[in-house]
Amino acid sequence: MKAKIAIMHLRSKLRDTDLKNPRFSNAELLSALENSQNKLICEFENNICHFVFKDNQRLLLPFSALGLIEAKLNGATLDFKPHSVIIKGEKGKYLYALNPKEYKLSTSYQGTLELYVNCASILEKEEDTIFLDGMFLNALLYGALILILQVETSVNTFEKISFYENLYKKECAFLRSLTNKQREKSAILTPFIKV
Repeated sequence: MKAKIAIMHLRSKLRDTDLKNPRFSNAELLSALENSQNKLICEFENNICHFVFKDNQRLLLPFSALGLIEAKLNGATLDFKPHSVIIKGEKGKYLYALNPKEYKLSTSYQGTLELYVNCASILEKEEDTIFLDGMFLNALLYGALILILQVETSVNTFEKISFYENLYKKECAFLRSLTNKQREKSAILTPFIKV
């Protein structure tokens, strides 16, 4: 789905349909959609990217990482530690984040280092495609509405935010059940004889 379609859905829910004099700019709505999308990507562990580095190569990613799923050095799993622990001088081979686009190993390495990370998806213009599948549309819109309504200052803004937070939680619970069904092993039914 194109971002402009999601913006139209968002404007409809905000009752901001007067395009000659809109209350919210497209850039503001696009930013809220991007934030909401990345929150969902992180929560549901979507957009997992695999990066391979060789022999002490700098661990610089082309995208911002929302989270590290797994790191392996020559096939062996590496522990991830916060940068503050590494600074204190803890011994061993640990991976840590310098910033959302760069990781570092506590010691130099030889061989192959593999990173599996949740990558952020950027929405820069209305023609960009939203990464998430259509089944995430309601959660995407509710998350964006929560962000946008934090700017408004009317009497019932907090009630609206609470309303959309509840809808967001319910939609995420529904999506979690769907994605869990997709990711778990299916039960195989076999005929049996009753004794």
